[in-house]
Amino acid sequence: MFIITLFLLPTLVSPVVGDNSCKQIDPCRCRLNNGSEINLHLINGSAPPLLEIKSSLDGHIYTYSPCTGIHCGKGVDDAAICRHDELRKSSNTTGEISHARFENDMTKTNWRVRYLTRDNKNGSVVHLTCATFTRLDQEPMFNETTFQFELYSPCACPDGCLTSVTSLSVGTILLLIFFTLFILYFGVGSLYRKSVYGAEGREIVPHTSFWFSLPGLIKDGYLFFISPCLGDRVEYRYYDKL
Repeated sequence: MFIITLFLLPTLVSPVVGDNSCKQIDPCRCRLNNGSEINLHLINGSAPPLLEIKSSLDGHIYTYSPCTGIHCGKGVDDAAICRHDELRKSSNTTGEISHARFENDMTKTNWRVRYLTRDNKNGSVVHLTCATFTRLDQEPMFNETTFQFELYSPCACPDGCLTSVTSLSVGTILLLIFFTLFILYFGVGSLYRKSVYGAEGREIVPHTSFWFSLPGLIKDGYLFFISPCLGDRVEYRYYDKL
């Protein structure tokens, strides 16, 4: 029985451990084995995630930017967590974006992000807690060189923030601008002609003659363009040959 248990134990345990892994995609996003994601890109909506707290433990100000590195102290431009000492007017990083690593938080059955500094003198651990609100708290230090924080956010939930920040394509932006201007043109123009000139019916349309002659102009332009291909058909003889 003992031998059978030894063979079955890895089979029973490995799926549980596997389900708790989170494959890192970028410094603030990872994918779980079941396909869902932990995605911190949209903590502040469309704005880059940036959280700031004044610690009740040491009085320093901590700035947390999980997705975009920030300038902190001398020679550091990719800090994920920056520690500001207001008394000494100095700053130093306790973790950098380039040294971010997602880990399973065994003590809290969720996930955390561990940050190291390039000199390995300091580090930080940010525990991710699924919540309906967004808040960053500081916890007592893990040891003399490792700071601990708790991030509460919907984005800390699996699939809580489904998509990363994506910009609209140029074509989409142009279409949005076009249709916005189109609606404003006809809406405001019609209202103006109605209220100022008392226009009714088709006359309420701004620049009426142009818009109602536009289909004919388009037809004439099209026929002129294809006229070389139509030979001497009677209806097109009045066009000059190209």
